[in-house]
Amino acid sequence: MAMMQFHAKIVELAPIYDWSAVLELALQYHTHIGYTSVLQKEPWETIPDSWISKFCNPASVRMVKRLKPSNEKPSNSPKTANNNSVLCINYNSETGCNWKGCKCKHACSTCGSTSHKATACTAKG
Repeated sequence: MAMMQFHAKIVELAPIYDWSAVLELALQYHTHIGYTSVLQKEPWETIPDSWISKFCNPASVRMVKRLKPSNEKPSNSPKTANNNSVLCINYNSETGCNWKGCKCKHACSTCGSTSHKATACTAKG
């Protein structure tokens, strides 16, 4: 069961961060546990935030579409991952955004409202 929780966390991180960063986290943490405490269930249950932030950080966030009015033409110009033109994926996750340096837009990814995150959105179909 504990390894399933490890797997579930990796699956949760995969759509948010570049796969190479998530894979490196999974491999490095798996190796670490293998050497230090493979027979204990606790290390498999929760990957420490320090490990996650080492590999899955703002530099490895996948790009998301910026919020635009429906009458604005889409732009093909590249955007940086940490600015107000992109939605903060962490904000819309169950745990929310805890990064103090986050400059991404904290808005619902379903309806665009800044008063709640996607997990609390009532506009869901």
